[in-house]
Amino acid sequence: MSSMSHELRTPLNGIIGLSDALLIGCCGDLTEMTIKTISTIKNSGLRLLGLINEILDSTSMKQASLSRVQSWVCGLHAHTSGKSDRDGVPCAALAGQLGDSARPREAGQAGG
Repeated sequence: MSSMSHELRTPLNGIIGLSDALLIGCCGDLTEMTIKTISTIKNSGLRLLGLINEILDSTSMKQASLSRVQSWVCGLHAHTSGKSDRDGVPCAALAGQLGDSARPREAGQAGG
């Protein structure tokens, strides 16, 4: 997800920055219609950047929440069985019994 974030944000920030530069007059005077068009491009870019940030924040919160569920399952298992990862019991596998949605995805893994 962070890789996709970079792929989306970098060109988007470039578009927003170039729009700003044009609006402050780096390339000379602009007609009113051109200013309006460039302002629309800049505002659309800012809205899209905001949406991307919200999606990333939501994904981060979901992964953190799922990580807490996994920790809770491992802690519960260790408490009830007296075993933990140190005893050769793979807690991640136990959490996996809750289903794929209960496990945080690894960086770069599709779907997360």
